[in-house]
Amino acid sequence: MTRRYLSGCLAGIVLLLLSLNVWAQSFNATLTGSVTDPSGLPVPAVELTLTPVGTGVPVRVTSGSDGLFSFPNLQSGEYELRASITGFKEFFQPGCPGSSQAGIGR
Repeated sequence: MTRRYLSGCLAGIVLLLLSLNVWAQSFNATLTGSVTDPSGLPVPAVELTLTPVGTGVPVRVTSGSDGLFSFPNLQSGEYELRASITGFKEFFQPGCPGSSQAGIGR
């Protein structure tokens, strides 16, 4: 009886842990990319601003030394992306869809 009880408890704990993993899933997206100059070289220290059209509250990141950037944990919606650094023309991309399947054109 004790063995059967322990086996039942162990199975219950395993099922509980598996169900917690399902609850931890997220429907948010991450926008990642790289900033390069016309010759294809990475541009570090670019200030990027992503603004949700619905709320207008901007999120800012700076590209790394390799030109890479990331905006994690984005809600679904439409965004505007701006990128600026001294010596380059400001980049503006309106109407960026915020979803896990979206991409931004060059």
